[in-house]
Amino acid sequence: MEAIGILLNIDTDKHQVQISENWYPYERSFLPTTEWLGHLVRADLGTTGKIRHLDIMVHKLRETKGKIQSMNLNIPRVSMHFEGRLVHFYVPPYLYRSFKERFRPGAFLRFQFYEHKIVINKTSYFVIAKVLVDAKKKPVAPVASLEISNTLSQLRKSSYLAFMDLEFSMTGIEYRGKVFAPEIIQIGLILTDAQGNLVEKFSSYIRPTAHPRISTRTTDFLKVNKEAIASGMSYQEFYKIIKDMMRRYNPAFMVWGVSDGYMLKSSYEINQLEPLFEEGQVINLQQVHRQFFEIGQDIGLYNAMKSYGVKTGVQIHDAMVDASILYQIYFHFRTVMDQSVRYPFKENYENLMHRK
Repeated sequence: MEAIGILLNIDTDKHQVQISENWYPYERSFLPTTEWLGHLVRADLGTTGKIRHLDIMVHKLRETKGKIQSMNLNIPRVSMHFEGRLVHFYVPPYLYRSFKERFRPGAFLRFQFYEHKIVINKTSYFVIAKVLVDAKKKPVAPVASLEISNTLSQLRKSSYLAFMDLEFSMTGIEYRGKVFAPEIIQIGLILTDAQGNLVEKFSSYIRPTAHPRISTRTTDFLKVNKEAIASGMSYQEFYKIIKDMMRRYNPAFMVWGVSDGYMLKSSYEINQLEPLFEEGQVINLQQVHRQFFEIGQDIGLYNAMKSYGVKTGVQIHDAMVDASILYQIYFHFRTVMDQSVRYPFKENYENLMHRK
């Protein structure tokens, strides 16, 4: 069995994803990422009806522009004239905030959309993939919403900053036919003062608790041998180090993307420990960039660095390296925040994407 459609939403609490108009449960061994949102996907449902694998399909995007005739953000959708008739276009969740704050009926809109249609309550919709900036129009400097303003205020007031990256175990042939849940197996952490001066630096492999056998797929992906992970610290030692750092410095913790937060939450359940962080306490710097620069898709860590004009080498999956890049991205971002001139991060990022 399989499902084909646009990946519109991910609910990590209920372990389900929305593909076009339908919701599908997924196996705990399957770890969805928001980087797939808005893509045309094919999901393997297996014999249980739960997603165990997902492929991003090659798809053709079409482009249109014109005046918005009507909007309904309860669905949410916009309607415009296209090829001589009124057509409905679905606004995916990752673009909802941008549409709510920027567009009204009568406004000019230029965007790309998928040829694949979805049906909601018997009405057909094309799905908007990306809002385009008209090259003839001068881009407007982003205005921070109340939510992001509060986050930026929190970062500015923090005396200490912690830049954290986590790597996780993955299922493989060793766990075929068995229940598997990914676990944290490496941490990279950089602690600085508010000016960026190094206070502490920490990196270690972490032995998984529930599934100690490391798959070949994991070692191949991370370029690490099983012995290195097996000789790492226990999860309880990792937990104590983070808790002690919070007690001594109370830093603002930053990560890149939603996966680290999801894995932390899962790790508490596996190890039967109280959460280290309160809801929303760990700041997703990727989401901050998306909101601040009004970018309608997830931004890769290395692509963010390149968008600040910094050359990067070949991406490797090492927690300490990624924590170091996260640190650099934040202080580039803070320079942009502290200056009155507008930095073309969004244009640089879009140029990178067009060249791929």
